[in-house]
Amino acid sequence: MEFPEPEGGERRYVLLFACLIAVLAGIGLWVWEPWASPETEDMLVVEETDADAPAAAPSGQIEVYISGAVKHPGVYDVPAGSRVYELVRAAGDIIPYADVDAVNLSARLADGEKIHIPLDPERVTVTAEPVVNINQAGLEELETLPGIGEVTAQKILDYRREHGWFRTKEELMDVPSIGEGRYGKIEDRITL
Repeated sequence: MEFPEPEGGERRYVLLFACLIAVLAGIGLWVWEPWASPETEDMLVVEETDADAPAAAPSGQIEVYISGAVKHPGVYDVPAGSRVYELVRAAGDIIPYADVDAVNLSARLADGEKIHIPLDPERVTVTAEPVVNINQAGLEELETLPGIGEVTAQKILDYRREHGWFRTKEELMDVPSIGEGRYGKIEDRITL
């Protein structure tokens, strides 16, 4: 059976009608699809993960070592997915002069990872030996200086009693038996 060929004007209406049906069918599928399958929403959820984050340990706990400027450095068991700042808290928090800008506190931790919190070099001056104030030190404290025994320490105390406080560190060379050589050995260890 053959259908009659539409005339010129009718052909336009047939094409227009076919387009209208196609558009309505598309809209119907678009509107109807979410209602037809409720699982679709679950399938569209994409969990964002950190590409550098390793897989969590099966037990849900990981072991991480923290060292440096924290109160209690050591190995800690923390929940998988923990962040560096949580490990820092577990280690008793940072100590003064820690350089927290050198560490990404929001980074995820990995099992077996080592985190080091450095000291801020601009805020800390590390001295190997204590500095002695020559205007206030007693006999025993003066004796802690290299090359200064009990006799020389007593001479420093006597000089201070007679002349008053030292105005410069170099004035210490005015004390009998302290020459340039002995002064050079203690210059970095004394203050006023």
